[in-house]
Amino acid sequence: MVLARSPQAHRALNTQFQEHQVSKVYHALVMGEPDWTEKDIDLPLRPDGDRRHRTVVDFQRGKPSLTRLRVLERFEQFTLIEAIPESGRTHQVRAHLSAQELPIACDALYGAGGGIYLSQVKPRPRIGAKPEIPLISRLALHARSLAFLHPITLNALCFEAPYPGDFADFLQALRAGA
Repeated sequence: MVLARSPQAHRALNTQFQEHQVSKVYHALVMGEPDWTEKDIDLPLRPDGDRRHRTVVDFQRGKPSLTRLRVLERFEQFTLIEAIPESGRTHQVRAHLSAQELPIACDALYGAGGGIYLSQVKPRPRIGAKPEIPLISRLALHARSLAFLHPITLNALCFEAPYPGDFADFLQALRAGA
């Protein structure tokens, strides 16, 4: 999240976003295993394109949208992917990954939804009657970094966010089960 502290800074930041000068990097845990290591998805997207109000691929009325994808780690049922949207469309990363049949884990809108449990990642006999709690139960998408020019000084700034606890725990469980 970026906040401007003056109207001048706000205008400058808005301009950078509108002119696609801001670099956004996302990490996503997707369900499935792509047969590629790097791929550019260049599919036109239209927001609010169906009755579920999802962003959809639409070759007639969609706007040009490019997402650069790179596999970071592969697991048995999941893949950690870096996604860099070159255009800033609503739900662009989610829609492009879904179009590749690689829905983001726990994505109720573009995928199957529901939580991911340790027993799904590392099957083992369960002893006792305790109900299992999910490793992660929210969209497994993380805004990893944001880079832009400072609106006043024009210095290059890059902010990187560590993985939240549930995302990191999910990755750790996947690595332990690999």
